[in-house]
Amino acid sequence: MKSTYQLRGTKRKSETSMPECSSHSNANKRYLDLGRRTIFSLIGKGKPEFSNVLAQNCNLPEEIWIKIFEFAILGHGSTGFRNLLNLCQVCLSWRNLIVSSPRFWRVIDLSEIRPTNRNDILSLCDMELFKHTTHLSLAGWGNEMDRNTFAHLLKKCGNLLGLDVGGCYKFDGHSMSLLINLAPHLEEIDLSKTFNGKMINNSRKNPPNLSQFPLFPNLMIEFIEKRGKDLKSINLSENRINQINLIFKAIVQNCPSLQLLDLSNIDTHSTFCIASDSLLESCPQLRVLRLCNVAIKPYKKIESGLPNLEELCLPNSICESAINDQILNGFACHSTKLRLLDIRGSSRVTSNCLLKLPATDLQYLSIDNCTHIFSYGLELVIDKWKHSLKNIDASQNFYPQGIEEGINLLVQNSSSPLETLNLRGSSLSFDAVIKLVLSCRRLRMVDLQSCRALPRGTKRLFRNETEIKELRKFIYDEKHLR
Repeated sequence: MKSTYQLRGTKRKSETSMPECSSHSNANKRYLDLGRRTIFSLIGKGKPEFSNVLAQNCNLPEEIWIKIFEFAILGHGSTGFRNLLNLCQVCLSWRNLIVSSPRFWRVIDLSEIRPTNRNDILSLCDMELFKHTTHLSLAGWGNEMDRNTFAHLLKKCGNLLGLDVGGCYKFDGHSMSLLINLAPHLEEIDLSKTFNGKMINNSRKNPPNLSQFPLFPNLMIEFIEKRGKDLKSINLSENRINQINLIFKAIVQNCPSLQLLDLSNIDTHSTFCIASDSLLESCPQLRVLRLCNVAIKPYKKIESGLPNLEELCLPNSICESAINDQILNGFACHSTKLRLLDIRGSSRVTSNCLLKLPATDLQYLSIDNCTHIFSYGLELVIDKWKHSLKNIDASQNFYPQGIEEGINLLVQNSSSPLETLNLRGSSLSFDAVIKLVLSCRRLRMVDLQSCRALPRGTKRLFRNETEIKELRKFIYDEKHLR
């Protein structure tokens, strides 16, 4: 049976040969623009059609053809990989050039490509195309990932540095053993959402037993102990994991180069509480730390901090384990590079703590339902980062004074970078909304749902620039009526 993504094939009538290489003088912007438009016109039609537009109009070296292909392939995720397969079918010359260029096969994203027959992927592996692959994504394959295909992929990707199997429910102990034996250079691993809760009856009569907790802690600990010194990224979020405390202990003991750690929303049969002191001392290079709904022990000392931290996510809906000023300051007391801070639901964090943080160019701030910050000092927090904030989530704010004064500070900057603002369920006046929408010209999303003080027609989510323009028109009409 002919494979949907098969690259082999006979030469077709309408295919054109690759033009002879010429000097670099032909490699100018006009040709690149022409190539980009032609490439996107081909791949935008679903099935690739044959065209000799480029071959007839310019005699380009292979380096320029490769540069043209990059417009449609690199940086587009799974869409880029589909484009890659489509371009390989346009003509034999294009196929040969793409197949012989390792740069196109270093990052393979199969997250949205699920062939009905696994031989489609195996045929690509047999062509030795994956021998250059350093990053592979099978995210979202659900129940479609079988052991043989996974083993074959690992064997062919001899220099694999990053693997994403998030959402692969068939990832089991056998798969973990394959990682231990066939991925000796692995640096980044994403095992998020590998547990399918629908497959287990969670009723009171049949509570889950320990055997129903996946990721097999003994094998996971063995993997961390063997690969830990090279691991830079670990994502175990959205899982049901037995003995997560032992896994965390293995991480802090064996992963000194860790830069990303995500342990958010982990369900376990025992209490899971992070010892922040050991994390700070053992993983000082962390750049991204996500601990959503995770209990954190307060620090005994806070002098170390995480100087390279760029993203800190500590949202919490568990009141008894919510973070406080001491915990937040312990993580970010030396984080001058911090760009994203998410502390939603942290009712015990105060505005004074945020004002003391050394971050100078915070871009994303989520303080949903942070009552202490809303009651006092919100305008001071906004004033500190008004020059850099692109996204603000200050929803569920029942203190109108702070948010209105904060908006007054935002609109003073004519070049405000603010793009999205979430004020859902907050108390603010329509005058504040008028100032915000008319002054912040880069806005592309505003959430005003459940804001009772606003007039009818404005209490909704404005999701894009078109809807923001409609809101501006409504405001102009209201001002005219006044």
